[in-house]
Amino acid sequence: MILASLVVVEDTVAGKVLMVENKRGVNAGCFNFPGGKKKDGEKMIECAAREVFEETGITPAALNEVGYIEFAGKDYAVTVYRTSEYEGKLREENDETRPFWQDRSAMPFDKMRNADSDYVPLVLNGVKFRRRYYYDDAFNVVKTEEI
Repeated sequence: MILASLVVVEDTVAGKVLMVENKRGVNAGCFNFPGGKKKDGEKMIECAAREVFEETGITPAALNEVGYIEFAGKDYAVTVYRTSEYEGKLREENDETRPFWQDRSAMPFDKMRNADSDYVPLVLNGVKFRRRYYYDDAFNVVKTEEI
């Protein structure tokens, strides 16, 4: 199974969350939170911090695990973290992502994978979760289950 991280970094003063537009791979053109695949020998929390920095220039701190997602049939599992503690300045876009701060009250679900509309409100409201999503060939969720 491929293990990966996803990190919701919040600017609680401005009411914004850190997001990226993916420029390549299976999620090209989709908006999401920074994250990515775990390297061999790396702890998941280290993966989460590394991926946020690589994709955005922001260094997150005090990461709190809030969720776990499995994508059935895709052999993919994602640990979800949340924090409002970070340092750094937003980096310019690169060949992988375009980072940006998104108003928390106006999440761009129309530009995100449709599973995101299920779990993102949980993350933003501080609800811990463990879910498995089943997709069809067009990446539409056809079934969701608690795990």
